[in-house]
Amino acid sequence: MSLPSDVQLLLRGYKNPQLLEASLKEVVSQFQFTAGQGHFCFNDGSDADLIRLYGDLIISPAVSVPLELYILRDFPEHAPYVYVRPPSSQVGIRATAVVDADGLVHLNVLRLDPLPKDHVLVSIMQSLMWEFGTLSPFDSTTPKLSEELAKESSLATVKVQERLSNLQQDQATLARRRDDAIARLRGDLQRDVSTVESSIRGYAASLDELTAILSSLPPPPTPATIDDYVMVPSPLLAQVLGLQAEDSALDECLLHLGFALQDGSIDLITYLRHVRGTAGRQFQVRELLRRALALITP
Repeated sequence: MSLPSDVQLLLRGYKNPQLLEASLKEVVSQFQFTAGQGHFCFNDGSDADLIRLYGDLIISPAVSVPLELYILRDFPEHAPYVYVRPPSSQVGIRATAVVDADGLVHLNVLRLDPLPKDHVLVSIMQSLMWEFGTLSPFDSTTPKLSEELAKESSLATVKVQERLSNLQQDQATLARRRDDAIARLRGDLQRDVSTVESSIRGYAASLDELTAILSSLPPPPTPATIDDYVMVPSPLLAQVLGLQAEDSALDECLLHLGFALQDGSIDLITYLRHVRGTAGRQFQVRELLRRALALITP
């Protein structure tokens, strides 16, 4: 269901357009009201084009109350202005604690600043049905209409009371179900905590046992190094062996740099930078190796 184009245009100037649009659709759908544009004059002399809800609030099949609601731009920060409109010239407005002589409605829910955000317009309409079902806002010169209003108001009061009773029963049922669910969840959590604590105690005991076994073992022997097995007769030969090992390692490095360039692991710039440094170091190593071998070889 979509609202009229003029209402859609006015919604752009409201503080909470999405919330208001949903509330308007609820009232239009549930109470068969019409949404449109209305020109409203405030008490200070200013005026504005506001969204206007209007229609007949059905109290019973035989009784209805024509209403107009002017929605302010900061809704729901402030309540709408609600007016009762007499259905004909023969019917006047009865000034009460709820409706003044001009038809302006004064309900407790309309005095809330801000209003609750959930179904606020529907709640206002339901409150109006309750009030007007109890006491009609009109003074009628037709006795028959007054009798019908009183009768239908009584029936409406009974229906509202029945609905309130059903709502209270539903709330009590929901509360019991919630409490049962919380109790079940608490029991499950307690069982899980007990299981975890038991597992932790078992792991701690196993760890203590393993620690005791490890502490009783003799210390491991000191590992031997390659130097313990390779005996070099002179420092010069030891240098030759080190240089040959480094030369072989540099060859291996250059080989893997080529593989990395081929499979795309490194780019060409990275490859050239590392090859330049590695090749320079290999040149130095081979020169030192050549000189060392020349000293050893007679």
